[in-house]
Amino acid sequence: MKLIGLMSGTSVDGIDAALIELEGTPPDEVDFTVLGFLTTPWEPLKRRTLLETLRSGGPAELAELHLLVAEGFADAVVRLLDRCS
Repeated sequence: MKLIGLMSGTSVDGIDAALIELEGTPPDEVDFTVLGFLTTPWEPLKRRTLLETLRSGGPAELAELHLLVAEGFADAVVRLLDRCS
């Protein structure tokens, strides 16, 4: 099974994306192979928006970040898959 893991940490410097392949059956022995890894920096305006909203945004502003983060994650997945194909 192939899986993609995504993360953007508290520094909000970029999105880390990893493509891995799992073999085996949990909870027994499970092996994995890293097929690709990529860090995609946040665009400066998006990074500034994320940081400002996280510091001082209310619930509505924080909820709006879901779309911005989802778009960033989607872009990172496309870039990772392009690199690995």
